[in-house]
Amino acid sequence: MNLPSPHWAALFAATIASALPMSIPAAPVTQQHYEQLIHQARTGEHDAALGYLRTLDHGAHRSDGQANRLRDHVLIASWAGLDDEVIDLYQRYAQDQHWTPDMLGAAARALRFRHNWSQAEILYARAMQAAPQDPQLRAGHILTQADAGKLAQAMPLARTWLAQSPDAPLPHLVLAYVQSQAGQDYDAWHTLDLAHARWPDDRQIITALINAMQTIGLAAPALALAASHPGLLDATAHRDLELDAVAGSVRLSSLPARSEAERFDIADRALQRYDTLLADWARQLPETQDAMRRARLDRLDALASRQQWRAVAQEYEALAADAAIDSPYVLRLAGSAYLELRQPEHAIPCFEQALTRLTQDDEERMLAELGLFYALVETEDFERAYAVVAEANRRDARLSIAGQPEPQPNARRLDTQLATDMADLYANATDRAVEKLEALLRRAPGNQHLHIALAESHRARMWPRHAERRLKIAEALAPRDIPLMTGQGLTALELREWRQTDMLAAETLRRDPESWPVKRLNRLFDVYRKAELRISGHRGLSNDSPVSGNGDYSVDAVIYTPPIDYDWRAFAGLGRAYGQFEEGNIGYNWQRAGLERRSRDLWLEGEISRNSYGQGHRTGLRLAAAYDLDDHWQLGGEAALLARDTPLRALRNGIRSNGLTLFARWLGSERQQWRMEVGTNRFSDGNQRYRWTLTGQTRLYTRPHVSLDALWALEASRNSQSDTPYYSPRADLDIAPALQISHILYRRYETVWEQVFQAGAGAYVQRDYGTAATGLIGYGQRLRMHDVFEAGLMVTATSRPYDGVRERETRIQFDLNYRF
Repeated sequence: MNLPSPHWAALFAATIASALPMSIPAAPVTQQHYEQLIHQARTGEHDAALGYLRTLDHGAHRSDGQANRLRDHVLIASWAGLDDEVIDLYQRYAQDQHWTPDMLGAAARALRFRHNWSQAEILYARAMQAAPQDPQLRAGHILTQADAGKLAQAMPLARTWLAQSPDAPLPHLVLAYVQSQAGQDYDAWHTLDLAHARWPDDRQIITALINAMQTIGLAAPALALAASHPGLLDATAHRDLELDAVAGSVRLSSLPARSEAERFDIADRALQRYDTLLADWARQLPETQDAMRRARLDRLDALASRQQWRAVAQEYEALAADAAIDSPYVLRLAGSAYLELRQPEHAIPCFEQALTRLTQDDEERMLAELGLFYALVETEDFERAYAVVAEANRRDARLSIAGQPEPQPNARRLDTQLATDMADLYANATDRAVEKLEALLRRAPGNQHLHIALAESHRARMWPRHAERRLKIAEALAPRDIPLMTGQGLTALELREWRQTDMLAAETLRRDPESWPVKRLNRLFDVYRKAELRISGHRGLSNDSPVSGNGDYSVDAVIYTPPIDYDWRAFAGLGRAYGQFEEGNIGYNWQRAGLERRSRDLWLEGEISRNSYGQGHRTGLRLAAAYDLDDHWQLGGEAALLARDTPLRALRNGIRSNGLTLFARWLGSERQQWRMEVGTNRFSDGNQRYRWTLTGQTRLYTRPHVSLDALWALEASRNSQSDTPYYSPRADLDIAPALQISHILYRRYETVWEQVFQAGAGAYVQRDYGTAATGLIGYGQRLRMHDVFEAGLMVTATSRPYDGVRERETRIQFDLNYRF
């Protein structure tokens, strides 16, 4: 049942009560003094008159004068808003005193304000029997029916009265009130607007119009109307209207139809207005205390529109320290701020508290559920995240909306369905995410957010060209959309479209500098523009291999300059390899420098090197290239004069080699890939070595923090000479399948720490020596931090034969990549 709003209740109390007549007693105790009391009561000073009237026993006498004093008592108490006193007088004297229509009307009004609508209706009916044309009684009767929820009776009575008395203001006020109680706020505003056009100076109409405009969100013009009639509103109502007006401008700042600069300008002006109001009201404490708290709470929305998330969080914490915050909207806003600040642990309780205060049908509930979902994802709690969006998806796909003949699509449900599909992506179930997004997109092909989400899934599957095409389709819907341009920038970065990335990063940063996806794009582009240091190597821990020797180690370090004209980088590096063999030790040192080109589809690298391995200094050359045919196929090769993969034992004996390698790689997705490589080395001793290699990876099991892959390796070689000082089998075949378990120990945004287990068993076949089993076991860890640092360490132990003699090797491998 609808209850009367404070604005309307106060309005009609003042409107009706001020029009009630007041009798002048025929036989006052002291005529002049009594008249003064009544005059004071008419001007609003009720205490003196009521103080005197309360001393009288209205039931002790039956004279007309005493009856008039009872009437005066009832009416003055009604003017003073003392509803309980009016009701008490009625209950005490209604049986033994004659109650006039205006007295009954005052009692009915008091009962109405105490929500005793049934009794109020009875009294209004009695009063109207005696005075059927009294407009105040007629108005009170209709208003009481509206308050009681009897809108089917109140509405035709109000319309009939307005039709009968179109030239009186009161019927317009009554109809507007009934319309407001019926939820027809715009109709109420229209009724009052027409009345204001006819009676522009009527204060009751102006007050009601201001309230109606405030109700429908037209607080700014309502404030302007109030400013043109000073003193019309009391200080509290005026402060509320001021805050509603500023809040309305904040809502305008979030409308997508405006440019980012316009929205930020509106939000900035709203923040300035809040600061002015707070400074002004701080000088009027304590009566402005409630208004100041509301202003500070409302100001959070303006800060959020301006994307000043740290300020939102700080102000929320200050407000929460003063008093508990029950507003689900404010709690959700605080949760969003903590998410933007990458503090999901603080965001989760905010969203959870908001949900406890929201009904199942509240639109705000879905927004809080989505916020909780993303907070849980960022804390790696995928199980709870799935549960949250599953609960949200149980709601109806269509909603019944007042004024619409048929149920309308529930736009928020699409958001939760999208979140459900993205949950698969975040939980590493990329294949399922793509399938579900494609199915959802078939049902809503015009939804740009779905295209952008599918493109993100394609990038996760290592299909940047698929993502590029998908975003090109989305571009036709809203080409200047910030999420679209951000997605295009991230895709261009993966495609090595540096100039396009630069343009998109700069444009999105100019338009929306506080957006986290925009910051992310610019961060990654800044990383691309940094210099780069790469270090890799290994150390034999327990080896006696005829290939690498005993006590072997190698290290290679290279530094790349920042990009030159986007595509080019110069680099320089040095390295050393060492091994111990029966015939002696060898140390191999090299220094190198060159150029690298990275552009769309094409990667090139050429270098010149200086090599020293106990035979003087020799110059080496290397040229490598790779070309991407599409998202799946890549072709490439490498040619080297004085190849660095020449066995150390060959170099120890003064034998060098030149090499040529060609490869083709097929990439199905991040879960499956194969690489076939053929190569040859021409040794200076006349030996010609040919190599064929097939390697692959197939995902067997995937969970958010654990994956299991099958690693395939098949390598064959043939040498034209086998009687060489270095290991050179006439022909061999190495079959080495393995399983690899990757386990994420810790992940928080760009920081990932994982461990890797490897175990494999295979066979090695060597001509003239038969077949023997091989085995491998390994353990390693890898750390990635802040997009600029990555390092890995792996310890492996292998067992395999060389020339029929089983050898065991234990080695540690390491690599480091740092951008600065």
